[in-house]
Parts: sequence; structure tokens; C-alpha cells
Amino acid sequence: EIFWKHFFPALQASLADLYQVGVWRTDFIRQSEKINENCKLISTLKKKLGSRFTVGIHLPVPQSYLFDDATIERWLMIFEKIIKKHTDIAFVLFPRRIHDAPQTFVDKVRSLVIRGRCELANDLSPQWSQAYSFYPLLDFVVGCTYSDTVLEALACKIPALSYADIGKGMAELEKFDPSLSVYDGDAIEDAIIGAKLGHWPSTDLWTKIMNELIITADGGCIDRMQDVLSKYLR
Repeated sequence: EIFWKHFFPALQASLADLYQVGVWRTDFIRQSEKINENCKLISTLKKKLGSRFTVGIHLPVPQSYLFDDATIERWLMIFEKIIKKHTDIAFVLFPRRIHDAPQTFVDKVRSLVIRGRCELANDLSPQWSQAYSFYPLLDFVVGCTYSDTVLEALACKIPALSYADIGKGMAELEKFDPSLSVYDGDAIEDAIIGAKLGHWPSTDLWTKIMNELIITADGGCIDRMQDVLSKYLR
């Protein structure tokens, strides 16, 4: 409800019927979890990362309207500090459009890689082109700006937040709870440490997330879409 109230007021004004189907991309996560080969590979990857507490970091998109060179430089410096400081934590980096990115961006991302402790997702498991299969490996997720990956992680009961460099006070997740969208490196680091210790998010916030934000993530979202569409196609 928090999303459609703010994003689709015109639809409400036109008396459109709105249906809650759930976090639909979690269907792909549930499907991936049923593949035996994926489960075996997750176990192998955990060992490769030293069975450490593992954080998934979604990288900014280079040459996009949200990220100029200064923003990306600041973003990468924050995570370089966290990665080098916390040697007891493993990190998996999820790049977007890195193959089309300027070489300077690629070089900066590659400089974060520490084998066995900080890996690019597509190097760690080349056969997985999407992030969905990686979720069982992750203990914490940092989404980039207002990415849906935060919702997907929370739906899988993985602590997650959004790191945003702009738009403070505008993100729907932040309106739901301020701790889900942060704007500085210290806040990210504190949340990662808190999650590792089992303190973040709080029990009350988890309950609120599951009851109000993530209601259905059972692998049946697409089926619910089809059921609704079929009523209008008869």
C-alpha cells in the first residue's frame, strides 16, 4: 500500500482496480532455490568465501542520470573502506552494465576485489547472469539508490537497506522506516555490523516489514497476476 498510495494517485482517481500480488520477482528466487545444482553451488561458494558473514553490494550504474563521476567515486570509497576494514566479512559485488562502462569505472570496481573475501558476482559464479540465485548465499544486502533488490532481499528474510546519494526524504522505503534508506558510509557500516550480531533490523521492525511491506513472497506472484488478468480477458 505504501507504494501505490504515492506512485499511482492518478490510477486511484480513475477508479482503477489495484491488486496486491506480492514482490513478484521473488518468484525467480523461489524457482532457483528448487534447483539442486544451485543448492550445491551455494554450499561450494560459502566455503570459498570462508563461511563468513556475506554482504551483497549492488553497484551504481555508470553514466546514468543518478550517478556522475564524483558520486560514483564517493560511493566506491565508502565501500572500499568497509571492505578493507572488516576482514571477517565477505562481500559479493553485483555490477550493472559493467561491460559497457568506461574503463576507469571497471578498474575502480576491480580494485575492490580480494579473492576469497570480496568477489564480483559474475566472477564468483559465471553461470548465473542474474542476482536471484545468489540470495541464499547472502546474509545482508545493500541496494543501490532505490533498487527493488532491497524488497527482494527483505522478502527472503535477508536484512537489507538502500544506500542513496540523492533524494533524502523522497524514498518510499525511508517513509516506511528511516533505517531502510541511508545516506552515509557510517550508517551502512553500523547496519552491517548490527546485522552480523543479529541486532539489525530489530524484532519489531522485522515484524512490521513482514506484516506490512512483504506480505507475499511465496513463488506465486505471477500466478496471482495471471488469475487477475484472466478475469478481464473472459
